[in-house]
Amino acid sequence: MGNDINDISVVLPPEQLQEDESLRQEMEMDRLLWARHVGSTFGQNIECLPRRWLPPGSVADIYRYSLFLARYNEKWSSRLKFRDPSEFPECDDCYRLKEAMRDTKDLSARMAYVAEYKHHIEAVQQDRNLEQQLQSESLATSPRAILFVQTDGMDQAKWALPRLGEKQTKKTSAVVRPRMKVQGIWLQSIALVMFVADIHVCHDSSMTCEAWVIGRFASICAADACG
Repeated sequence: MGNDINDISVVLPPEQLQEDESLRQEMEMDRLLWARHVGSTFGQNIECLPRRWLPPGSVADIYRYSLFLARYNEKWSSRLKFRDPSEFPECDDCYRLKEAMRDTKDLSARMAYVAEYKHHIEAVQQDRNLEQQLQSESLATSPRAILFVQTDGMDQAKWALPRLGEKQTKKTSAVVRPRMKVQGIWLQSIALVMFVADIHVCHDSSMTCEAWVIGRFASICAADACG
């Protein structure tokens, strides 16, 4: 049997392995050798590794949905949640206040956290209401001199070249396509400014597109005496 350990056509019934102890040891190989080559980082050449045997079955029997479901319910169901499509990610304040309400044992402290959380939700709603109101107003006709500025970045995956839309051909699926960062700034009733930058430009507080646009607008107003 020593000459057949790499022969994939060798199939032995379980009864024969149980009856022949030497044959069973031959098929199991040396555990120390297996640990040395596979259980470490030195097992790079798969062709030189000894053969090991699994119980009768197939790969589909090893990884099953029932196994995933059991492990998920056992350890991960409380930490890994599926978000509802209508929900948005929680902000840091919402998460902090909810955790405090859950962990505190003192009733008065819990009620204080509840009141703070309610005030936070009301402030967020007021901010959104103000945003919608300013979006509906025109700077030229509104009695309030408020410059409403909005900014957002485009999805970088949609700005990869070539742009293929819904179709991803096999020839380009494995190719690294050039990407770019596109940042849009909307000055309500005035202008829409688009910035195109290299993919390696940091998209953080040092990316001062808004300051440049507002400064440019102030310079134009000063030159035209628009007030």
